[in-house]
Amino acid sequence: MAFGAETIIRRQNKCIKFFEKNNANNLENALVDTEVLNNSTLNQRTIRNLVKEGVIICSNNKMYLDKRQLKIFKRSLKRFFLV
Repeated sequence: MAFGAETIIRRQNKCIKFFEKNNANNLENALVDTEVLNNSTLNQRTIRNLVKEGVIICSNNKMYLDKRQLKIFKRSLKRFFLV
């Protein structure tokens, strides 16, 4: 993985772990979007790309992790090209 995939995957995993740590797996436990977007440790572009792919769901100013879509996304090659 010499084309920067390590960095891309590290950023994606950091975002995913943030949602898992806060138990934001459904709409009832979802995080407020300002809490996620104002977090200085997360890369904003990575969050935006995960939202586009459906891994992170936004609804009513809240964000949560879709476990089913995450499982599909982790096995796809598209994961490496979301810079």
